[in-house]
Amino acid sequence: MSTNLPPGRIGLAVEAPAVLLPTLQWETDLDFAIGHQVLEDADYARCYSHRQVGRECILDNSSHELGSAIQLSQLLEAAKMIRPDYIVAPDRADDASWTIEQYQALRSLRSPHVPKIAVVLGGESAEARTKLLDATQDADMLCIAYDQPRIAWYLEQLSRTSKHKRIHLLGVAEFSELDFWIGLLKQHTLSTDTGKATKYGLLGTNMQELSSLRHPPLKSKDLLNVKSVSPEQMKLVIDNTAYLRNYLADAQG
Repeated sequence: MSTNLPPGRIGLAVEAPAVLLPTLQWETDLDFAIGHQVLEDADYARCYSHRQVGRECILDNSSHELGSAIQLSQLLEAAKMIRPDYIVAPDRADDASWTIEQYQALRSLRSPHVPKIAVVLGGESAEARTKLLDATQDADMLCIAYDQPRIAWYLEQLSRTSKHKRIHLLGVAEFSELDFWIGLLKQHTLSTDTGKATKYGLLGTNMQELSSLRHPPLKSKDLLNVKSVSPEQMKLVIDNTAYLRNYLADAQG
């Protein structure tokens, strides 16, 4: 379970369908596998189970794509199939107690298929978020979602969040937001995943021309089920991915 994230910048993973993954895995730093898709798509699962030795892989709980996380039993089945380095425990953004229960249930399992465990920062109040972080101090990685006020939450809980060496940013909000996290590279090992480079490429859009990255008109669940792409789409996806990766490597933003 050795990993090899790039030093001095935020590591990039992309969300993409199986038809694009063999190409994009050469253009990115780590893998981010969506749990339900691993179970439903053999070609998708094979891209991760046959990944390059030493390439880090995070297995996600599908909360963003499905609207709720898949069950622990399903996560474990997906983990057996692709042997990830991290499993993101099931979470609910507005229910810290439930997230704690799921994290502790996963942590308590005696299984060779349970690798390092990540917890997603969330909760219905500052008090609830404090409770979550206190109850999951032994988490191997802290995840913070793009559709939450994650900079504010990070700072709100600074005495706790600052103790996490490994942080993964679930999704990319805007380039400007990434500048804050780039500034924390001396304190944390950081990575992020996004489907935006892939979505905009498939939609025929160059990310460099956008004033905002918000709300590309392609749902994440639908993105994962794309079966074919044109050469033009492939080029744009690769260009978008390269642009984002270079941005994450530039300490000046």
